[in-house]
Amino acid sequence: MGVLDVPRRAWRRLGAAFDPRARLIARVAEGKRARAAGPPYQERPRLSLIVLSFNHRGTIAPIAAGLAASGAGEIIVCDDGSVDGSEREWQRHLAGPNHFLIRSNDIHDSRAYNRAADYARGEIIAILQDDDIPPATSAWVDEALDLFDRYPRLAVLGGHQGWILDFTKTPDRVQRRAVYGYRDARRFSYAEDIPWAEPVSKRPFMFVQGVSIGPIFYRREVYQALGGFNLEYSAPGEVGMLVDHELSIRAWLAGHHVAVFGPLPFERHVGGQGTLMFGAETRARNLVRSFERLQRCYAGRIGEIDARADALNASLARVGASR
Repeated sequence: MGVLDVPRRAWRRLGAAFDPRARLIARVAEGKRARAAGPPYQERPRLSLIVLSFNHRGTIAPIAAGLAASGAGEIIVCDDGSVDGSEREWQRHLAGPNHFLIRSNDIHDSRAYNRAADYARGEIIAILQDDDIPPATSAWVDEALDLFDRYPRLAVLGGHQGWILDFTKTPDRVQRRAVYGYRDARRFSYAEDIPWAEPVSKRPFMFVQGVSIGPIFYRREVYQALGGFNLEYSAPGEVGMLVDHELSIRAWLAGHHVAVFGPLPFERHVGGQGTLMFGAETRARNLVRSFERLQRCYAGRIGEIDARADALNASLARVGASR
């Protein structure tokens, strides 16, 4: 058989083997088939999980596993200019139709979270950090969403700690009246167990002046309406200390409710806290400056917020009495 007798189909296959466009077309087709066999894209997911990532490559795989186990409809990762290969590592783990990777260049937490919230489509958004590893279960997400269903005015829900700051003291450092939720012997030995329980779930839950990252769950429409984290509390590239508490206060003053539950069984401070590793002096300076600003802006209103939280907590059951 001569060259002219070779079937045309064989010629096409031979030509395709050396045509980069054909190879690309084949790879794209293979990817489309694989995605078609997976979960469909969700236009309006119930929950969007948002992770800020900055040079914590070692925690990416376990965090990604926890995010996948949560069952959340959307996952958004903000890689804020990492230089340790984090961006490429995240690309390996974000293969779903509702997985997104946003790249910025060290603008820091407040600005990155606000950008991601603009991008998110979930009814509820939750912000997480790259040194906290979620549990490999959906229970923590399911419980949070149940609480939002049960309490229509709940707009902010912390899964770490609830803080009651003392606005009567001099602002040379952050003054606290009480902290409820997560504690450890190294940094949070002063924290107390949440003394109230949600009547239906019987799990620790209380209304509180403000909550701390993370995770923190927000009704996205409220987060957007309030303008997200206050960017005046830090310059680009600097940590925004107490922006989580300040947003909690604004939510109360706008007629919404703020609560803390759990604390959630995250593995915390894995690989070191980035704000301490990469900018401890800036963090310390901004903490005092932020507390001074909170006092100036809200000292005259904080009493009414605490009274509202106390009244709401009176409708709950004491933890000991609920068991």
